Amino acid sequence: MQNFVSCLDVGKLVASRYQIVQILSTDVHIQTYLAQDTHQIGSPKCIVKQVSRRSLDRTSNYAAKLKRTARRRLTKEAQILKQLGHHPQMPQLLGFFQENEDLYLVQEFFPGHPLSQELPFSPRYGKRYTDVECAEMLEELLSILALVHGQGLIHTHLQPQNIIRHQRDGKLILTDFSSAVLLGDSHHQGHLVSAVPHLPVSIPIGTFGYVSPEQLTGHPEPHSDIYALGLIGIQAVTGLHPFHLQVDSATATITWQSQISHSSRSQGEVSTELAAILDKMVRYHGKNRYQSAIEVMEDLYRHYPNLPDPTYPIGESSSEPLGRRSHRIPTTTAQETEPRNPVSPINEFSRQFLGNSLLSVVNLENAEETNLNTIESEAEFPQDDSLAVDARSPEHNSESLSPAAVEHDGGATPVEVQTPVKRRPSPLQPLIVGMSMGIAVNAAIILGAVYSLSQLPPDRGIDLLTKAREIYQNGNLDQAIVLVQSITWDSSAYQQAQDDAQRWQVDWKKAAAEFQQIQQAYEKSQWGSVLSSAAKMPAISHWQMQIEPMVQKAAAEMAPDAEQFLQQAYDRANQKDFASAISLLKKVSYGTPVYDTAQAQIKQYQEQHQQQLEDIAHRQLQQAYDRAINRDFSGALQLLSQIPPGTSAYEIVQQKIAEYSQKQEIKANSVLQQAYEKAAARDYTGAIHLLRQVPRGTTAYEIGQTKIVQYSQHIQPRRGRKTRRVSDATIAPTFNPGDSLQEINPSWFG
Repeated sequence: MQNFVSCLDVGKLVASRYQIVQILSTDVHIQTYLAQDTHQIGSPKCIVKQVSRRSLDRTSNYAAKLKRTARRRLTKEAQILKQLGHHPQMPQLLGFFQENEDLYLVQEFFPGHPLSQELPFSPRYGKRYTDVECAEMLEELLSILALVHGQGLIHTHLQPQNIIRHQRDGKLILTDFSSAVLLGDSHHQGHLVSAVPHLPVSIPIGTFGYVSPEQLTGHPEPHSDIYALGLIGIQAVTGLHPFHLQVDSATATITWQSQISHSSRSQGEVSTELAAILDKMVRYHGKNRYQSAIEVMEDLYRHYPNLPDPTYPIGESSSEPLGRRSHRIPTTTAQETEPRNPVSPINEFSRQFLGNSLLSVVNLENAEETNLNTIESEAEFPQDDSLAVDARSPEHNSESLSPAAVEHDGGATPVEVQTPVKRRPSPLQPLIVGMSMGIAVNAAIILGAVYSLSQLPPDRGIDLLTKAREIYQNGNLDQAIVLVQSITWDSSAYQQAQDDAQRWQVDWKKAAAEFQQIQQAYEKSQWGSVLSSAAKMPAISHWQMQIEPMVQKAAAEMAPDAEQFLQQAYDRANQKDFASAISLLKKVSYGTPVYDTAQAQIKQYQEQHQQQLEDIAHRQLQQAYDRAINRDFSGALQLLSQIPPGTSAYEIVQQKIAEYSQKQEIKANSVLQQAYEKAAARDYTGAIHLLRQVPRGTTAYEIGQTKIVQYSQHIQPRRGRKTRRVSDATIAPTFNPGDSLQEINPSWFG
């Protein structure tokens, strides 16, 4: 029997709380969705992961084992997120529960774009990072890795797609801890089947391009993450993807510097200091690399002393400077090498984080003791729709996010570790004395000014403007204008009041016109027109209240169409047709329940569409170059004309259009000359054949068409008339294009 993936529909409410907005990814094991939390103010978005049993073919033992593995991986991911606690640059665990035999994990969502969109495509295509930009990026991610490794965890899945540039503050967010493993855990050595030892497959977890040699053999270490980050740093300053890097077969060293020796002259050399740091991060043998993120940060601070301090310090707060304080960072100790107590980490996690109540519903301890060659029993996963454990609830927050609780989850023992020291020059003592005197004098002046101001009469203009704005919003424009005109010229609010009065009259007139249009559309049941006019209504409370009943009615009528447009947009986006998806989302009417979702999706799809256009432009540019190599300048120009403005390649496209147009003229003149020579030899058929190859749009094309008519008369002369030999060799001089039609390797390809 065929296995089918069971996905939740858009709009579905999970645990009576999390409403599905978009399907992000699906496979046989785990489905990932974008949802919104309807129990929170503003309905913030979140990520929901689901392991569904409805897609399981109960007659297949193999599928049952994979599904068990997926459930255990999801449980382990919840344990890891809980252990990491709340950090502004890592996702927070928001919920972990079971509903209708399906297991769910809910985690924090970060709006933004992946780091892969910032990295250059090749050494000659895309903007490469400067040394300082690369050092800042490395330092920010290393500070996160230091915390992760300090908790006794290895990420194992570090790649640009899993690093998000936050839309709000531009900080880097490390995501996707689904493949993270515990340090020294022999049962979780980066393999998909770690929780199922007898499963007949063994696939290393991770993106192979950024995976270290030891991780491919199933033995990841903290320096495996450093290796991956080093490759990201190399890609940032060179544009070389790990798949394009060359390795010295004798020394197993990545020879990335020699691969950019030519192109780096145009964009700046990579400094010796940064190159040395990157080289040490990506050494083949793990023992020869940096052994911790702290060590890398020490070297970065040594060579780049002006790097900013970590925005979110590692460890506990202190009044001492960041670079000189000691933090409690959990790391491995000698005690961890001893055999651990035979306690199931999943069961221990379930007791501490989810409570004993969940063990009766998701009995994963019993699942581990069950024979893996049999299908899960129904008693192991009873149906209980009422259970919904939320990490934000008070009964769990006090325990789940406590650092003390993490220490009892099988994590590492905390020890004292020195953080990197940033050496900065000591300030000069005379400067401090001078500043102190200046501060004292300024303080006296400020106190005197404050006293003088306290003796002045209050500025009534500010209060009058505040009152006028309130009256205006309540619907009395004339009274608001009169109040504004009473503000005297010497008031600090005078100019603002004049500007407000002028704007109010314009907005009021526009609001009255929009209200009439909304009324007329409402009477004709033109719901779309009602909502489109409502979207243009100025932000005046009086008019907004007037149209609210009509807008609510129109929104209810248009809601089914809006949801249909949204679903169709999701379908088009899943097919990578982002242009059509954006067009559909723009049809979602203002005021409908899914309007805000549609607006957010428009922005997201516009970014993805732009990236798609960039890829197409680059590909067509390469195809045009291939046509030009074969001297098919007409085909090359046709391809170049299809590349739209707004892409990074468009400027190069315009240069190539001018170049290929000139070469096409040369080719057309060359073909015309060859046709003349054929005609001079009375080979009119061959001449006509050549003339038909003259490209359209060239100056030689019209001449060629005239000559075709003339030469055709010589092929079929009229009876009784002698033909006159036409020597076109005397009409046009000999023309040899030489090497002028030769295309060379363009500079934009790496």
